[in-house]
Amino acid sequence: MFMIYCYLGMTLQHTGNLNLCSSLLVEKGRKALFKIKKTIGLNNQCKLLEKLFDSLVVPIALYGSEVWGIGKQHRDSDPFEHLQYKFIKEILGIHCKASNAACLAELNRLPLYTRIEFSAIKYWLHILESNNSLALKIYKATEKNNSWIINMKNLISRLGFHFIDLNPIDIKNLKPIQERRFSLTRISLGN
Repeated sequence: MFMIYCYLGMTLQHTGNLNLCSSLLVEKGRKALFKIKKTIGLNNQCKLLEKLFDSLVVPIALYGSEVWGIGKQHRDSDPFEHLQYKFIKEILGIHCKASNAACLAELNRLPLYTRIEFSAIKYWLHILESNNSLALKIYKATEKNNSWIINMKNLISRLGFHFIDLNPIDIKNLKPIQERRFSLTRISLGN
């Protein structure tokens, strides 16, 4: 029995595996990128093309990534990262085998998984701050055996927030610290 269900633009499988969902979203992102290339071409300023990519392609490719993007080992070979690298190399006019890190540095960009992690933390904080919501009740009921929650706690620890206890006071302190760290990372890259 192989059941697939599309709900709010996310393709869900009966097993709970979201790999198909992320693959289909990246494919939709590729189509959006092709439409940009076909409509205006890649002979424009890099900043304009980056802005179009960030506002038209990334939201499609990373839709719902706060749910499906956590718990994965992120690598340069991830389909959504490959989409960004291909785009950057095309607008820079360099060979497809050029270094991915050098391409990101040239345009002062971060890998897309940083956006996934940032949005996942924001979503997690939103759940924890929502008083008496259904999402919070489900969170508390499944906290011990839910893989998403376990992966979020691992992410929080890996990012250096292991000192955060999951009480409301620490959660309110986490949000500004996390936003500051993210903005400092962007500033250090020149964005």
